[in-house]
Amino acid sequence: MQGNWGMPGRHDIASQSKLVTAGPYAFGRNPIYVGLIAMTIGFGLALKSYGILLMPFIIAHFRRMIFKEEILLEKYFGKTYAKYKSEVPRFL
Repeated sequence: MQGNWGMPGRHDIASQSKLVTAGPYAFGRNPIYVGLIAMTIGFGLALKSYGILLMPFIIAHFRRMIFKEEILLEKYFGKTYAKYKSEVPRFL
């Protein structure tokens, strides 16, 4: 991703001018969110923490961010993103 990394739910076309579709993005459109969710669930289970009960709220927040990002990506990358979106699942 190198210089294409940005804040979730935002997109700056000047600094993020390339749609990343290689690497983990070839298998799912949101591998970072999938990794964060898996990591949080893993820590919660390993630590036997009641914090794991917050996962539905965390997942709901991530879903909102993903939908917001998808709107921005469709705006900036148009047909390229639409094609990518039709070929690659949102998660895994």
